[in-house]
Amino acid sequence: MNTIQPPRLNRRQLIIFILCLLSNLSFLISLFKYIKDRLWGEYLFVIPNIKLYIGSISFKTYILVNSHVIISSVLLIAMTFQILCQHYNCIRIIYHRWIGYFIVCFSALFFVIGEIISIIALKTPFNQFLYVALPWIFIIGIVLAVSAIRQKKIYTHISLVLQSFIILCSAAIYRCIFILLVIFRNFVPNNPIESINFTPDQLPIDGPAIILYITVIIACLSVCSSYKNKIIIYVIPLALLVMLIYGLYFIPWQFFGITDISSIINSPTFLLKHFLKALPLT
Repeated sequence: MNTIQPPRLNRRQLIIFILCLLSNLSFLISLFKYIKDRLWGEYLFVIPNIKLYIGSISFKTYILVNSHVIISSVLLIAMTFQILCQHYNCIRIIYHRWIGYFIVCFSALFFVIGEIISIIALKTPFNQFLYVALPWIFIIGIVLAVSAIRQKKIYTHISLVLQSFIILCSAAIYRCIFILLVIFRNFVPNNPIESINFTPDQLPIDGPAIILYITVIIACLSVCSSYKNKIIIYVIPLALLVMLIYGLYFIPWQFFGITDISSIINSPTFLLKHFLKALPLT
């Protein structure tokens, strides 16, 4: 019988996979708001639908956002289906392979849209830098996962796919972190952050991004199937750690604040120019 016979996810991998999957429920509030008001965001932070320019071509922000939402959702569904079918051993090799090809193609689209949004839509240098890095690390994870399965390294392939899935869910994890911080601030009496505004000038503070990277690094290490003789499974968490350390050292940031570098976004080159000026290396 031509079916896949890989190992099942271990308990730790399965728990982290389910938690990452459930974190995407945090987008339901924004989805309902968009369906009702045609606005992405919430009360404290709403993404403006402004006109952007690349050369003589103009388009609205929401074209990018909607494309990103659709591509991310398709990738999430495809990777969830692939991982669950592998875990329960209920799919033929040929179907698993074709779904894998589909995921690779959509990963390329996700990378392009993710990079454009990170450069255009984010206003603060620290958040922008960290989110510019994530699509790169995601696509590296996908490429390494494909390479591993071609070499018949099943355990390494599973670990890399799960690490890529975690990065795919990073925006949802970020929202969960932000929501938990808001709940802690508003409902825990006499807490040290009760007077802090988490969205000054409708821009998210830098702290949740730092917590996100630390959380994602720990999650990526936790889904590794083996800690011996498989250096490749450390590439993704190591890349995340390098980006975080670089950002903390070279990029202006405030844990409970922001470093605003542009009050109005009107072109990708305008924002990128100010972002480069914010780097002490330039």
